This record gives sequence, C-alpha cells and structure tokens, in this order.
Amino acid sequence: MKQAPQDKREATLWNNAVWLSLEWGEWWLKPINSRIKSEHPALSDDAADELYKLAKEVQDFCFDLFQQEFDGKMTIDEAQRQMKARYPWLEDRNLNRLQSQGMYYARK
Repeated sequence: MKQAPQDKREATLWNNAVWLSLEWGEWWLKPINSRIKSEHPALSDDAADELYKLAKEVQDFCFDLFQQEFDGKMTIDEAQRQMKARYPWLEDRNLNRLQSQGMYYARK
C-alpha cells in the first residue's frame, strides 16, 4: 500500500477504513471489507483487502506506541507526534480514537 494518499478523496477513503476498523460492539476486531464496500460500491475486492491491511497497519503501529508509553519508554506527546509523522493524513477523530483504544489495550 502507498504511504500517502494521492488526493483528498483517497485520504477520506483511508480515514473511513481506519474508522471502521476501530468500531466496537458487533464489528469489534472484524474485517472491514464488506462494510467499506457497502459504503463505496465501486471498490474491488482487492482494493477492500488493501484498505483493511492499511487499517490494521495503522492500528498495530499506533497501539504499539501506547504500549511503549505505558511501559515508560515515551510520553503521550511523543506517541502523538509519531502517529502524526507516520500518518499525516489521519483525521483528528481517528487520531483520538487510536489514542484512546491504544491506551485501553496497553492498560488492559
């Protein structure tokens, strides 16, 4: 997967994939493929798979940062800076959700 979206439309799609991957309840920890395709019917199965992989990559990276924060290896501010540096296209709502879930998992 590319490291930066080509345009605003693609950035919105990537953010939507991350948002769906962070849902709780019935969709918790489940693949996003069917949900993203229902919202974006023109997506191919391969594109939906790539978006799911991207969302999982983002989650894994960000959750690891908050594990490091919990372990005393970095501050919350540093974790936030690293999230924004690696994924500058992430919307604030996703950054906030990644932080809250990352902190939850680190402390669980």
